[in-house]
Amino acid sequence: MSFFKAFFLPLRALELIRRDPILRRLTLISAAVCATCFIGLGVGLWYFSPWIVGQLWPRPSGWAEIVWYLAAGVLFLVGFVVGAQTLPIIALAPLSERLSIQTEHKLGVSPDNAGIVRFVVETGRSLQKAVLRVFVLVCGHVFLLLLWLIPGAGHAVWSAAAFAWNVLWLAFEYVDVTANRHGHSFMGVIRFLNAHGPATLGLGAAIYLLLWVPLLNVFFVPIAVVSATLLYRSAQAAK
Repeated sequence: MSFFKAFFLPLRALELIRRDPILRRLTLISAAVCATCFIGLGVGLWYFSPWIVGQLWPRPSGWAEIVWYLAAGVLFLVGFVVGAQTLPIIALAPLSERLSIQTEHKLGVSPDNAGIVRFVVETGRSLQKAVLRVFVLVCGHVFLLLLWLIPGAGHAVWSAAAFAWNVLWLAFEYVDVTANRHGHSFMGVIRFLNAHGPATLGLGAAIYLLLWVPLLNVFFVPIAVVSATLLYRSAQAAK
């Protein structure tokens, strides 16, 4: 699949969600959870970003105070971007499984109904992997903060690197929701994404942009899950 076909997968996902009542119901529940996470995250960062900066650097007076507020603003922005990607994912891990299963069902892939025990085991495993993926994301962003130490170009280099890291991680995160159910390990998902490089970048970029579209961004998790499932099934069909 090409970059542009993958980039426009969210449009196919929206159409599939619109036509299927089960996907619509799951999407509305996901949107409510996402909205709650976003509001709580924004309010929390608004109050705690200045406090955190103040613990590291007591607020100065004069022109230095502008830099101090700028640092608090950067912390708020980074915290919101990372939190917006991570909190809904963990909260919606079990629901994401159902979204992926229903999407495959609509594509003609029959789910493996192995009973409640397997469902509970797979849900627990998906939650564990979601937490691990979030840990990888946060570690990557912490490492990228070192780029600010580059004289002059630090901010520009960090912005480009952070965008690339978000795009790649988002593709990994949502493809893994489906791939995990089909027995793929972390390295297996990485190999899958590497084999479909243009599609990986297209899907990740589309999901990342959804985060910045007001109102639509509360639906980004179900749209991302359905889009990634479409990509995964398309790649499997191409075999």
